[in-house]
Amino acid sequence: MITNITITNIKGFGTTDNSLDLELRNNRVNIVVAPNGFGKSSLATAIKCVSRNGRHIIVDDDDKYKKDKTLVPSVSITLNGTEYVTDNNRNEINSVLSCKVINSRIMANTTSKRIGSLTSTKGYIDISDIDVTKVVHKPNFNYKVSEIQYIFGTNGRKVIKDISNLMSNKNFLIALPDLFPALEKFKTRKRETLVEDVNQTIRNVKDVEKQIDDSCFSNIEKDNYYQNIIHFVSNYIALDNKLDTFQVFFQLDKLYQNHRKEISELCHWASYEKYKSDLADSIQRFNTSTWAQAEIHETKGNLVIQFPKADELSNGQRDILTFITQLIIASSQLSTTKKNLVIIDEVFDYMDDATQIAAQYYLSKMLDIDKGNIYLIMLTHLDPNNFRSYIFNKRKINIQYLTKSNIAISDPMRAFITYRDSLRTGEELYNKLSRYFFHYDPDCTIDLTGEEIPESQNLKKTWFKLLTFKEYILEELNKYLKEQGDYDPYSVCFALRFGIEKQVYNSLRSDVEKQKFIDTFGTEKKLDFAENHNAQHSDSFHILAAIYNDAEHSNDFTNDKRCIFKLQNKVIRDIIKTIFDYHGIDLNIESIK
Repeated sequence: MITNITITNIKGFGTTDNSLDLELRNNRVNIVVAPNGFGKSSLATAIKCVSRNGRHIIVDDDDKYKKDKTLVPSVSITLNGTEYVTDNNRNEINSVLSCKVINSRIMANTTSKRIGSLTSTKGYIDISDIDVTKVVHKPNFNYKVSEIQYIFGTNGRKVIKDISNLMSNKNFLIALPDLFPALEKFKTRKRETLVEDVNQTIRNVKDVEKQIDDSCFSNIEKDNYYQNIIHFVSNYIALDNKLDTFQVFFQLDKLYQNHRKEISELCHWASYEKYKSDLADSIQRFNTSTWAQAEIHETKGNLVIQFPKADELSNGQRDILTFITQLIIASSQLSTTKKNLVIIDEVFDYMDDATQIAAQYYLSKMLDIDKGNIYLIMLTHLDPNNFRSYIFNKRKINIQYLTKSNIAISDPMRAFITYRDSLRTGEELYNKLSRYFFHYDPDCTIDLTGEEIPESQNLKKTWFKLLTFKEYILEELNKYLKEQGDYDPYSVCFALRFGIEKQVYNSLRSDVEKQKFIDTFGTEKKLDFAENHNAQHSDSFHILAAIYNDAEHSNDFTNDKRCIFKLQNKVIRDIIKTIFDYHGIDLNIESIK
């Protein structure tokens, strides 16, 4: 688990308030939520700076805190209780985490055109190119069967056959480095002798086909490394008999011993060519425009993905193409020897619903987090419910909030909500609490203190008197409206629901309608009922349901942070002030009574 990330002197983080306490888990989709301006992109930039060099951090001057080039940047990550630091002198993070950042590629650009003595400049939205990797050129090495025949000696031309098809097979070359450890074993005296014994026997006969039988290979075939090499090669070439098998082995052995560097370069080139081809094919599948498409090029020594201008694509085409392209690259570069940290920086925040569903689908397919070697982090300012309702398995989502706040649901409020939910089998008391304490009712004389309420350290029996309960939540509402930092967020939600439902109740014309409103279950259904009966109320009543419904049940108290996150938003606070017509003077009980 990653429990802390500390960023120093990078983008919006200086030397104070720069430590982020988190619980980021592998095998999960970690959704990290924070408001705009908090530092999500600064976090992504910091991780990108860590990934640029394996020995130390590299931070552009413009990415340093306040663009002060004299500052010394650093990043530390606490993983499984151990702190790893990356600064100008070391990169400990790189030793345990392979870091990748996926973000928006949209940027502003200009073109200039000179007309006589005047220059006309025009701005446009562009998509920045992606440098994928360095170009790998084919090494100047050619397989020559005559060279191996000469090394073999007498009968070389009869025994050693041309395997140029095998040595030009890119799939074989890509896999060939897996054989290097086994081929290395044939440098030892013992195995050199095994090879030389067979070679000597074949060189000393006049008629290879008649005088060489399978017994000639009995000793070398007992060797496990020889067996492994032959089994490997048989996946790529047909081996007709034991002599044919040996001659292929002999060639690979001599090529490895005499041309190790060139063979390694050839294998590296084959892997690059395959990667380039697969990348081009993958990009082509997502090129949905008929004429403006992303293309892959080798430019100035780099393999580069070039995008069309942003205005040549629809927003959906642009967003999914740039996201999927980066995802393909990140997926192909995942490490198998250490953990992977993949950060997606607000890519989902501006996608339409259909594009977001498609993006989540491909993310879940391409990054197999079930392997357990990936810390997948999605930075967003969206409500995490946006992701729960689409592709991601709810059990795979781990929600973290970057906002620092000491605000928390009070123990008595938590106990009160939990007690109500525990009464589902005792329907009568459950319904009374739901009707009078969880929704607005004009009868404030309700007193349930005579009910059989269990003794509990946190459960306040006095709250079962409705007026006392409302007095408590009103006090917490006033704290919130005055922007104090110690309010109970769920009490604010209760007060908000009471205040909204009271205003709607009072806007109904007849007592019959009002009673039906009270008898209707659920705030949204109450609001729909009121609309159908021409009651006037603000659209904000519906919008704020996303907040006050967080305090409805006890089955998921992870809603605490989501509720606090929303209530802390300045615009939300101003809307709630408007609903209660708050002007700096404490509200009285009539606002919710």
